[in-house]
Amino acid sequence: MRIYKSITTSFSIFLLAILAGCGVGSSNQAGVCGTISNAEGETVYLERFTNKKLVKTDSAKVDASGNFSIIPTPALELDYYRILLSSGGTLMILTDSSECLKITADGSDLNATASVSGSVNTGQLIELSQSLAPMRASVITEKTNLKDRSKSTEELSQSKSNITEAKKQMKVATLDFIKKYPGSPATLTALSELSLKTDIGFYEKVLDETSSEFSHSFYYQIIKQQTQNAKQKANVASQQNNRSQSKYSVGMEAPDLVMNDPDGNELKLSDLRGKVVLLDFWASWCGPCRRENPHVVHSYEKYNKEGFEVFSVSLDRSVDPWKKAIAQDGLLWPYHVSDLKGWQSDASSLYGVRSIPSAMLLDRDGKIIGNNMRSAVLTNKLKEIFGH
Repeated sequence: MRIYKSITTSFSIFLLAILAGCGVGSSNQAGVCGTISNAEGETVYLERFTNKKLVKTDSAKVDASGNFSIIPTPALELDYYRILLSSGGTLMILTDSSECLKITADGSDLNATASVSGSVNTGQLIELSQSLAPMRASVITEKTNLKDRSKSTEELSQSKSNITEAKKQMKVATLDFIKKYPGSPATLTALSELSLKTDIGFYEKVLDETSSEFSHSFYYQIIKQQTQNAKQKANVASQQNNRSQSKYSVGMEAPDLVMNDPDGNELKLSDLRGKVVLLDFWASWCGPCRRENPHVVHSYEKYNKEGFEVFSVSLDRSVDPWKKAIAQDGLLWPYHVSDLKGWQSDASSLYGVRSIPSAMLLDRDGKIIGNNMRSAVLTNKLKEIFGH
């Protein structure tokens, strides 16, 4: 796990761009070359994964003009490698010996100044890194602000909001990248911005799309094993949750609910027959519920047009914080109900709900097909139902 964290951290901060000309001498074999200023006389190492560790296998001296050239032996197969400067600077690259990778950078800060040409996959990593860089910088700045004891309560609250917003933007950019480059091994790096708990479907998608050409990679195998472990835990949790439902179990018809929305309009659960429905119990004051909401929103956006709906039952006691939480969390669906009785809610009593968040999934006939459907458990079930 520490190796994986180290790799993904390095990938997520480096930038690459363009340098013309191969510069590897008269050999027909492609290699890694370029110009690194402020590094004259240093050694540039190429590191490969050997027995699950990065090992120096090739090297070259940086000449007085800052130029270097490495022709790897043996030739590189498509994979992730690391460029290491003897002074300590590093760059992760994604290439093979069919490409002539050219790097230009300042040795004082390789990650901030590096640019590249000659490698399609590395170029895609550049695009991802550049799109995430401003948001990543915002998170770092705001986390620093949170440690500043001179900041007011309002300023600290704003910093937390800014972090949340930046992370949401990072996730959107990451998912856009994965959709833009299906099958690219660079999309494996993008997964480091997602969560195995809430985004396991995207992990499976990327692994499936890259398996034919990249399953040999040590990096691929790490992510595959982590995904398999997460799925096993989710399946165990699903089985335990289905057994633990105290009042209504899988296969039973869900009793109807008739309650008012925040504006006093009456809504019925039974009006959603014909749709796959997530019956979700939550409250504005429930921290775990609020942390679960982004996952529910993502599922709604992905499957709503195919017949997926959410019927949210709030255990709030006041309408104002309830309405505010709906707006803040972007709960887009129109089915929000509550009798504003808190834990004495008629709905929670009817369904035997003793803790929140608590959600069950109903089929198009209103029958229960899953209890306590949260995070990866919900993702897997919806993927099973809708086929993607």
